[in-house]
Amino acid sequence: MAMVMVVFCCCWALVIQSALAADGNSQFLDDINQYRISLSLPEFTSNAGAACVAQQIAASYKGTKCSNSTGTATVSGEEPQLSESMLSKCNLQLVNVKDGFLGPTCVPDGTSAASAPKLAAESVTMSQAYTVYVNDSKYVSAGVGSVDNQWYVLALATNASGGNYVNQDLDPSSHAFALSVRFAPISVLAYFVSAFILG
Repeated sequence: MAMVMVVFCCCWALVIQSALAADGNSQFLDDINQYRISLSLPEFTSNAGAACVAQQIAASYKGTKCSNSTGTATVSGEEPQLSESMLSKCNLQLVNVKDGFLGPTCVPDGTSAASAPKLAAESVTMSQAYTVYVNDSKYVSAGVGSVDNQWYVLALATNASGGNYVNQDLDPSSHAFALSVRFAPISVLAYFVSAFILG
């Protein structure tokens, strides 16, 4: 009986942790969309393929400390890498994502789980390197991945075949199938978040 209870508690903890991560991802994307609305741009729609790729990239940062202790940043000199195995887990090929955008960001250790998504979204919307893409109307949908309430990855997708994060072989109704991913510069976010936090 005790063993069953331990297994039940562990499973329940995983369910709660997954739900909290999903809520954080939703809050992050909601905050990005509020920023777009303030610019009279349409909200990003949800894109399952982009979310899958974003989650794969985020998972690759698991255990990696955020290099900035005062604000949001990515690890200096470390660009996210798309591997064939990441794409295959999402049933995608490089041709499906080549025109998309992947932007990783992180929040400092000690940031509460409740405020981490908002801080991460603020760093994206305050970063000139990221807003070039977030403000670009060619990106119409997005997916978010996160790990440890510290790393967030925003994947932006187009309606065009080169960046829609849809595998045409799996979605015969799709007229698009391609990939070209731009990665955000790494070191620019620290300044914006530091300036925001420190005033």
